[in-house]
Amino acid sequence: MSAAHGDAQRSGVARQLLVPLVLDVLLVVTHWLVAYALDQAGLIERLLSPSGLDVIVALLAALALFGLRFAVFFVAPALTLAWWVGVLGGQVLGRQLSRRADALADDDAERAAEP
Repeated sequence: MSAAHGDAQRSGVARQLLVPLVLDVLLVVTHWLVAYALDQAGLIERLLSPSGLDVIVALLAALALFGLRFAVFFVAPALTLAWWVGVLGGQVLGRQLSRRADALADDDAERAAEP
């Protein structure tokens, strides 16, 4: 494997490792914006003094916020870790398969060279 190919492969792996981090940052920013918007809309006050349809909207907004919070704190880290294990595990497996293929090719070349 040439040095340029190795560098390109490493930058590809680095890029693959950054994908879930970018998505995690977007999820955290979305969570922050939704929490701020609901705070400005007076979500807590609406839940403490309910009046008709207003309480249903406030309750749905609170459930959406807690669902988003669950995704930020539990789902996103687990998916990021799984993604990284998959990418890095694929790299290790790819290297092992490449070494095995090289060893088999060397064995075949030795057998072909024997009289």
